[in-house]
Amino acid sequence: MGVLQAMYRDSKLLHYFDIVRQQSTDFDLFRQDISKSFDILDLGCGQGSLAVFLAPLVKSVDGVDLSPEMISLANQKKSKMELANVDFVVGDMYHINPKKRYDCVVMGNSVLSDVNGIENQVALFEKIRSCLNKSGKLLFTIVLLDNSMFEKEYLKREITDPETNNKFSIRYENQLDLATSCWKTEIIINDFFNNHEHRVQYQASLYTRNEILLLLKFMGFKIVRETGSSGWMKYFSCEMI
Repeated sequence: MGVLQAMYRDSKLLHYFDIVRQQSTDFDLFRQDISKSFDILDLGCGQGSLAVFLAPLVKSVDGVDLSPEMISLANQKKSKMELANVDFVVGDMYHINPKKRYDCVVMGNSVLSDVNGIENQVALFEKIRSCLNKSGKLLFTIVLLDNSMFEKEYLKREITDPETNNKFSIRYENQLDLATSCWKTEIIINDFFNNHEHRVQYQASLYTRNEILLLLKFMGFKIVRETGSSGWMKYFSCEMI
């Protein structure tokens, strides 16, 4: 279960976590690898933050997420921004049947960490290849174990809600599950204004840079560009080999 699916029943938690992810991922990094003529597919689009950012810069964006609640929130953002070239649909990103080939597939906010197990990883990248045209790009961000995953800056941070100026803190507690080679993570968000603590648990696959390189090579992709984002999120721009 992905982190957003795990927390969707708590609307306040979703709101705060959306702020955290927007501040942690520099969406401008994606801007460098797209053009106005692009049709883009956003896999695991969640609440649609990346899709609505990209929409004014490209021809079209289709967002897919397994959670109806996430898609509902994404459509609210679409309506608020009056975007005509964005479509959000509920769907399983492993089994979608796109009606066209895309110029670019994007996965923001470390979506790949929600893909557990080699079978699912292979299925996802095979689906991505089938969705791209011959010159298509794969763009994604991910938290890496050898970046700054366990530095104090990441494990506990204090953030201001730009809508209300209320302050809240977010803390990550991670435990390695040797049986599944996955990390069991608990996110604790303290809402100082309302004096309330929100908690959610989920399971994530966390990779080293070398593991990402091997996975991409095995699935027929090469890295064109990579860079850091906000100190702890890594951005990759890839092409098919």
